[in-house]
Amino acid sequence: MATIDYMIASYGPYSSSATGGNGFARDFLAGIAAMYSTPLYTNIPGRPLEYASTILGCIAVMVTIPIYFFYWKGPQIRARSKFAQELAGKRKENDGRRASVASMTV
Repeated sequence: MATIDYMIASYGPYSSSATGGNGFARDFLAGIAAMYSTPLYTNIPGRPLEYASTILGCIAVMVTIPIYFFYWKGPQIRARSKFAQELAGKRKENDGRRASVASMTV
């Protein structure tokens, strides 16, 4: 839910596309997880529960690392993005208000 709030605040008028893409990706990944989860827990020899859970834990740590990278390097990444600069310019024009709120007051 936090990513949806972030996308709405960040992408302004394009937030519906961003949240739609997020929902599609989340549902797609959940769907394919059903295909690999049973074989993961049944085909590992030895202690399948412990080893499979350790593998999933390691994957979770690996996919968490980019979140911290974007948190620390986000301003530099946005400074090089034409799209981010365009959105920032529109926010300055609207005194920091979102485009939908600004259009209602005009």
